[in-house]
Amino acid sequence: MDDEYSLFSQSGWDHLESAHEAFVKTNTSTQIYQASLYHQHRCLDTLRMSLINASEGCSPLNRGMVEVCLDYLRQSIHCGADITLEPGTSVTEVNGKKIVGASGVGVPRVCKDWEQLWRWIRSHAYDII
Repeated sequence: MDDEYSLFSQSGWDHLESAHEAFVKTNTSTQIYQASLYHQHRCLDTLRMSLINASEGCSPLNRGMVEVCLDYLRQSIHCGADITLEPGTSVTEVNGKKIVGASGVGVPRVCKDWEQLWRWIRSHAYDII
């Protein structure tokens, strides 16, 4: 796990947060857009902050927003359909049933170049202020 993005580490999340306002306007439309990647980061941070609040005995920031983010991230994961095969790493028995777990840590992945996306977004930035 990357410590910069651990539950209680703020530095990595602050960097992602600066991108959540990354709205663009294309040359062919008056509509403004946000790349899903940045919306997904915002949702992850919303869930992270809710977990922190819960660990400190506080209620979630906004239950409705947390529920929307859970569903949005579920849809994003299904849409991305990452078919990387992750080896089973543990077997646990629960109520007589064997359950196999996989962490996915250290499994090579082929990723998109998000820095290229960021450059494109910066060149098409829409100032919402």
